[in-house]
Amino acid sequence: MPCSEPALCRAGVTRSGRAFRTVAVLLGMLLCGLASAAESSSPGPDARLWCALLVGTRERNPPSPPAAIASYLPVLRRTFGYDRFDLIAERLAVPGPDDDRWLVPSTELYLQVRSRPVAGEGRSFYQLRMFQRERALFASEIGLSPGSPLYIRGPLWGQGQLILILELRP
Repeated sequence: MPCSEPALCRAGVTRSGRAFRTVAVLLGMLLCGLASAAESSSPGPDARLWCALLVGTRERNPPSPPAAIASYLPVLRRTFGYDRFDLIAERLAVPGPDDDRWLVPSTELYLQVRSRPVAGEGRSFYQLRMFQRERALFASEIGLSPGSPLYIRGPLWGQGQLILILELRP
């Protein structure tokens, strides 16, 4: 069956019955970024949530990464140990209170984001749920500050690994 996601095809993913190699999905979370920026800045009412879904693989001479993730490469390479990162999907949204947003829609994966109003902490809080088609894979609550992206290591996918980046942007 032909692959419908070009980035997944390049990473060696086929749409066989075995899409994931692991049942434990999105186990490790790692906050990276500037701690001082996280404490000193408060997200405004128009803060936008940027989300990117990547596939990381090992390759000797990888092509240039997409411009959308170029600034994240040092942290991605150091943290996850991969040389090549293919952008599957990205989305920028403004989740409001009691509002569901579906980010990173692809033919296989969906991320549901619901804003949680919490005042006075300089951070925005969200409930996340990831699905593969209709099957729930992951649920968590996170706090994001401007300038401190959240990197989430996902399951093995094809010949690589899924990586999710979430960042609050002014």
